[in-house]
Amino acid sequence: MHPDLQRRPSVTEHPDLTWSWPLQVGNEQGSATLLNLGREPLLRVELHWKLGTWDEPVFLSGRLMTRLLSEGTVRHSASEWTGAMDFWGAQAHFSIEQERCTATLYVLDAYVDRVWPLFLEAVLEPAFDPEALIRVVQSKVQHWNIESRKVTVAASRRTRSLVYPYGHPEERLSFPADYQAVTVADLREAHRLLILQNAPALGLCGPSAERFAQRILKDVQEAWSPDFNRSPAALFDVPNPTPALIHVPMPENVQVALRSTLVFPSKSHPDYHALKILTVLLGGYFGSRLMQNLREDKGLTYGVGAALRSFGDHGLMTVQSELQAGSSDLALEEVRFEMQRLGAEDVGKPEFDRVLSYLRGQWMAGMDGPLAMMDRYWDLWHHGLGEDFLRRSVQTMQELEPATLRRMAQTYLDPDRAVVVLAGPGL
Repeated sequence: MHPDLQRRPSVTEHPDLTWSWPLQVGNEQGSATLLNLGREPLLRVELHWKLGTWDEPVFLSGRLMTRLLSEGTVRHSASEWTGAMDFWGAQAHFSIEQERCTATLYVLDAYVDRVWPLFLEAVLEPAFDPEALIRVVQSKVQHWNIESRKVTVAASRRTRSLVYPYGHPEERLSFPADYQAVTVADLREAHRLLILQNAPALGLCGPSAERFAQRILKDVQEAWSPDFNRSPAALFDVPNPTPALIHVPMPENVQVALRSTLVFPSKSHPDYHALKILTVLLGGYFGSRLMQNLREDKGLTYGVGAALRSFGDHGLMTVQSELQAGSSDLALEEVRFEMQRLGAEDVGKPEFDRVLSYLRGQWMAGMDGPLAMMDRYWDLWHHGLGEDFLRRSVQTMQELEPATLRRMAQTYLDPDRAVVVLAGPGL
């Protein structure tokens, strides 16, 4: 081995974590969120609604509605609309998640005047062509038939039905018949309730964003009257679920998918930042406790991870892996062992420093460039949070002690409260 490779790299001081926070510009009728940064002559325009699939008037109607926004308008057929967007080198994305709906436009500065009206037309005047709906539904059903054979998908679906109480929109699982039952009238009603009836929040990002802000803001204000009242998002109670260990038999597969889920606080909770670090330590990066145990030491899996996902009023911490058939019992024992070990003893300084260094790198990568910074802004906006969240995150990384993590693990990381699902061949 080359002698240089035997020496550990020297430790260097971490630079201060800084960021460029977006500004608010506008008039008496409303405002836009603006980040006037970037090197390329590219403008990103975003419309955000704090409503999503949990607010669909008919099951799956919001998901199919957003999918069909790019399938033609009342003034342009699908081929005409997409052809014009392609001609000007623009891209439009329409998405919907549990608690949010977003319409995003990417366009070169030189063609904003050509493309912005087309984009707004798709948002406000979709055609909802019946033949396009049939094609999309057929595609969704085909995708469902393929995905439903995967052990990872089966485990995820079963976990949702166990974690969320009966009647919660996330508890209901989709089947082909549900897609086939949605009509054009359902799409129009979802469009009216989720998009037309609610004025969106507007964001612009790019080196020339300020130049276009007033014109685009004016168009948005004319399309959505300031007299419109935003429909409040539905609120759903998510109590701690009943602990469970469920096996979903899928004998035709050769691996077993593992999902172990705990209900955690949301991003607005004071403990969130420490819990994020705790999750990374458990299974959030390649050197995590679970990776070292299940992969490196035991050879039970190619990969295992833990992730914390936050919703408006709760979070879900999920350990997930795909295991060798017959190794599920041992894997669950080791997951339990690692959870309990975090609550029984303080993390050693070398491991603690390594995790914090990793998190600092991920933190900086997550805000590298104006588009990434705007992504972070809008994620916090949907949670009712702002720049102070970033300051608390930095402060936590600077001040957190291993003893605090141990207390967090004792409070939240209880394997006896987990909902555990195994999908695959027999145990």
